[in-house]
Amino acid sequence: MENNIFSDQRLNYKDFLIIILSWYFITLSSYYISAKDFAALIYINEILSFSINVLSHFVFLVIIYIYFNLLYDFNFADLGFKFQLKKINFTALLTISTIITAGVLLINFNLKLDSNSSFFPLQLGENFFQVIYSDLPLLLITFITLFFTAGVEQFLFNKVIFALFDLYLPSFLAIIFSSLFASLLFLEFNPAFILIIFVSVVISNYLYIVSDYNLFTPIIFYSYFLTLYIAFIYGFEFIYI
Repeated sequence: MENNIFSDQRLNYKDFLIIILSWYFITLSSYYISAKDFAALIYINEILSFSINVLSHFVFLVIIYIYFNLLYDFNFADLGFKFQLKKINFTALLTISTIITAGVLLINFNLKLDSNSSFFPLQLGENFFQVIYSDLPLLLITFITLFFTAGVEQFLFNKVIFALFDLYLPSFLAIIFSSLFASLLFLEFNPAFILIIFVSVVISNYLYIVSDYNLFTPIIFYSYFLTLYIAFIYGFEFIYI
């Protein structure tokens, strides 16, 4: 498997563990900085918390690149970050994105929030086009920003976790087990959150395979999916600041 980094005989379970432990270290550090007790020491609102999350992904990517480059002489292309337009599966991407969009909008239209809710989605309702038009710049900025974080996470989901499972299991089982593993990476044990991540990683793995093991199709999907999830289900709490 030339597209599987673990087919390189120099790599083994040790490298896998180092990558996962690095991810947990960065995630826990990011959580601590954004946690309420620490955040009380300095002013951290939703925008800054989001920025910290993006920065943590950047730090993780730098660590992984240095690790692979120094030990194995890998470059970004070797790690899967090689843009090839012909390998982007636009048909699968458009089909799945349309279905996901319809599902998310249906949830949003039927979402009834009480005053104690921790969700602050953009409420579409009768003002659908007005809301989309007024918040379009924010949605575009979010999508572009999430394109980077999605790239880092898709590297982790597909090039690391799925790649290792795919060496020893049929692709179908590799998708299921890697998605289960990936859904626990965020240290968020809410069943609904785990289910959302599980489904999104299953789709990402599928897009990765049908795109001839190219990362950019699942990256585009995942950044779009996260934008929908944040805007129309979880919500931009900082819009109301």
